[in-house]
Amino acid sequence: DRDTPILATQRGQLMRASSDAVRDLSSLAYQLWPPLLPYRFDRSLLPPATGSRGEPSIDVLTYNVEFSGAAGAAADGVIDAITQASADIVLLQETNPAWERRLASLEYRHVHYHHPTRQLAGGSAVLSRFPLAECRAISFGDVAGSVFPALACAVDTPAGVLRVVNVHLRPPLELSG
Repeated sequence: DRDTPILATQRGQLMRASSDAVRDLSSLAYQLWPPLLPYRFDRSLLPPATGSRGEPSIDVLTYNVEFSGAAGAAADGVIDAITQASADIVLLQETNPAWERRLASLEYRHVHYHHPTRQLAGGSAVLSRFPLAECRAISFGDVAGSVFPALACAVDTPAGVLRVVNVHLRPPLELSG
C-alpha cells in the first residue's frame, strides 16, 4: 500500500518533529542533570603544586556559579567547593550582588566584582589572598557572538605581579530567543 504524496510529506514532517523533540529533550536533560548531582571537591585528585626548581606556586580556581542563586543547597555546595579548594586566587563567573554578599563570608581579603547592569547573569568576581590592582572589565561587544565581558586584574603575589583574566565563554545556547 503506497502513501499518497500528502501522507508521505506529513510522515516526513512528523519524523523530523520527533527527531527535533528527542534532540531538544536530550539537550535539556544534559543541562539539568549535573546540578542534580551533589558536587564534592577532592583536593587529592589534583597534581602536586610545586613550581619547577622549587619555586613557589600559586593555586587558581575558576568556577561558573551558573546563576544558581546565592542561597540554598546549590550555593552551599559552591561555597564548600571554594573553601575546600583553598586556592590563592578564585575566578567566578555568573555572579551578581547576592553572590557578592554571600562570598563576603570567605577568607579572601582582596576582592573585585563586576556586575553589568544589563545582564543579571553576567557578573564576574576575583577573590584573592594577595592584593589586587588595575582591575577592569573588558567588553567584547564588537566581537560577534560575545556575551559577557572579561575581568582583568593584576595580582601582587610573593612571586611577582601575576595578570589574570576571568573569561566567561559564550554558552552553547541560542541567544536570539
